[in-house]
Amino acid sequence: MLASASARSRIGQNAMALYAAYLANILLPIATVPYLARVLHPSGLGVVAFAQALALYGVLVIEYGFNLSATRDVAQHRDDPAGLSRLFASVLGARAALSVLVVAGACLARWLVPTFRAHPDMVWLGLFWALAQGSRPYWYFQGSERLKLVAALDVAAKLLAGLGVFVLVRRADDGWIVIALQGAAAAASTLASRIAALR
Repeated sequence: MLASASARSRIGQNAMALYAAYLANILLPIATVPYLARVLHPSGLGVVAFAQALALYGVLVIEYGFNLSATRDVAQHRDDPAGLSRLFASVLGARAALSVLVVAGACLARWLVPTFRAHPDMVWLGLFWALAQGSRPYWYFQGSERLKLVAALDVAAKLLAGLGVFVLVRRADDGWIVIALQGAAAAASTLASRIAALR
């Protein structure tokens, strides 16, 4: 009975952590986009949207379904530290190989897309964001049912980046700051998550 209550409590806590993370992903753009539209004007906001799209495509490639398959594998090997270590290393290696493809795609986009030819810094900032976000070991925490910490780190980093938008973005040519803040938030969350996973 006690074990069942503990499991229900853990499931509830993980569900609440996931809801908080998804709610932050929905509410932060609702708060920041009207401000950015006013400050950056349509042309500047369009360049930011291009860089965000590049980053999100890169994240899709790097994640490559590991959030489903690797989560399942972690759950199956939860009581096998050696198996978890091998799994963690293999997923990181696969994601590193996929990151090479994303870098190549960003270099190609830099030369083929007129917007990126005019704003090459946005390509590199978007690439940084994609690599940082795609390297998050979220799958590990989902499989081991310990989402509270990683979700809290993710939400805190995104909230700080959102606050940074209101503080630092003041002129029409400050669009690069938006992408830099989002990349920095992803990098901070990823670094903290990896340290927690390795412990």
